[in-house]
Amino acid sequence: MLVVVVVHLATLVGGEPGFAHDPSDAWALLRSSPAERVAAPRSELFLNPDALAARESELAPGDVVAFGEDVGFLSLLWNRAMDVRVVYVAPSPRFVDDLEAANARWLVTRDASYLAARAQRAGWERVGEVANGLVAWRRPGTEPSDDAGSNEVGETMPSGPTDAARGSGDLPADAGVATDDGNAPPTEVHADDESDDG
Repeated sequence: MLVVVVVHLATLVGGEPGFAHDPSDAWALLRSSPAERVAAPRSELFLNPDALAARESELAPGDVVAFGEDVGFLSLLWNRAMDVRVVYVAPSPRFVDDLEAANARWLVTRDASYLAARAQRAGWERVGEVANGLVAWRRPGTEPSDDAGSNEVGETMPSGPTDAARGSGDLPADAGVATDDGNAPPTEVHADDESDDG
């Protein structure tokens, strides 16, 4: 057992800067508020803490965050409380219309992708990079929700997905099934879904 502990500690020391924080950074994070920790710079992978902070301040329980391509880190689509809905919207000629039909408030795409260009042409506002190569977009004409950011310091946060994150069941029964025109309707993704593709 001692060997395992020593080897583990050696990897932590030898892994710097791979673990992104030294002990003083960890101490500062421990003393910071939950909202400050969410937006804290983590590593070269998470480029824009302001976009992560905007996710916390703009998205309210039940708001829809959509994606339509491989974004790698699906966890970045949920807020700290995990009370937003994450919905897959299949790329199609009607992609922007399907985002509206899903009532998507935010969209996350790969930077400079076809879907990012479609969102930009449709007037979606670039919020910023949530990770290296992943960009968040805000639906045109939306302002931060009145309920957003209501989970301030001192309030107990749920330890897992809330009922809102599990979905309200308002998606059609055939969600994810191709329609006659070849387009797939939006499909909700749940925080507790397991996937073999990582």
